[in-house]
Amino acid sequence: MIAILVVTTADVVMRYLLNSPLSWAFDLVVHYLLVAAFFLGFPVALGRGDHIAVDFLARKLPVRLLHAVLFPACCAGAVLLGVMAYYGSLEVISAWRADEVITGVILWPVWLAKLSIPVALWPMSVRLVQIAFAHGATALDSRRFPFEAPKFHVAED
Repeated sequence: MIAILVVTTADVVMRYLLNSPLSWAFDLVVHYLLVAAFFLGFPVALGRGDHIAVDFLARKLPVRLLHAVLFPACCAGAVLLGVMAYYGSLEVISAWRADEVITGVILWPVWLAKLSIPVALWPMSVRLVQIAFAHGATALDSRRFPFEAPKFHVAED
């Protein structure tokens, strides 16, 4: 995010004060930095348990039932993210082999713009499998956990 701020500020200063904008700034920010900031933030949020959750029903369920419901949900999410990561990886490889570029003043490589997607989604898929097993173990025996699953952040009513 700091890189986006610095590049955008430099472009605005160059454009309006010196009448000489940075011709590459828009492509860098839009095709690389925003995509990376968006996708690479997912694993961090998942690891901290910071994703948005609609949990009004979850708070009413018994602990073991809640974990029994979250187990298949996390498994399904892991499969979905794994499929997305796999096809994202194929897109990166395809763009690399075809030597695809984004046309403009600078010929930016497309594979680099697409790389943050599988880089973010593969570890998220693995982490969701780990979380799913934690929920499954807790559903079976709520007194013993193999590891701690991320907690819900409960908003005050």
